[in-house]
Amino acid sequence: MPLTCTTCNAENPDAAVFCEECGIELGDSDVGLDTASALEAEPLAEPDSLEETVLEPVAVADDQDEGGTSNLDEVLHAPEAGVPMEPATTGIPPASLTLISFGQSTDTVIPLKTSPLMLGKFDPAQGPIDIDLSNLPGNEYLSRRHGELFFDDGWTVRDLGSTNGVFVRRSKDSNFLPRLQGPMKLEDGDEVAFGNLRFVFRLSSDQSE
Repeated sequence: MPLTCTTCNAENPDAAVFCEECGIELGDSDVGLDTASALEAEPLAEPDSLEETVLEPVAVADDQDEGGTSNLDEVLHAPEAGVPMEPATTGIPPASLTLISFGQSTDTVIPLKTSPLMLGKFDPAQGPIDIDLSNLPGNEYLSRRHGELFFDDGWTVRDLGSTNGVFVRRSKDSNFLPRLQGPMKLEDGDEVAFGNLRFVFRLSSDQSE
């Protein structure tokens, strides 16, 4: 049976070792073609190594400390700069805000037990806040996120960029200080105004002595 050269397609005797037309070894030519065909038939081998490279960083999440928390989990849940942390209660002296109406204290008392606490007016578009003052008379002067009370070596109040401001009047003064431009520590008996809503700041009895 004649042998056909895979290079030049010339027909050669069945016992020929080299092609009579182009001189190529007939056996090597066939092997080379079979090898090339085998390589073309396995195009999916390369993506497997790529997949392993992509999945390697996941192994970091499996490295856990003695407490059972992965290092990656700690990074993902670390607080960002300028973002308030979850309310804390440890070591915070209890305090309260008592609403003032027509210059007199009322029965409306807001306890301060955690820190920080955002005060303002609830808005469905922005979600809930810690202390919603929207049901009090004078709330029309409140911003949705008006002010904040937090404990930092003492109870402190600050304005959150409200329209009508936050004001403090010391218990020994007759007039309010100018609108807050930064955080201010409060003392027992100080008066705090969020817009036109006025409150007396009180520490608990054991802290005010």
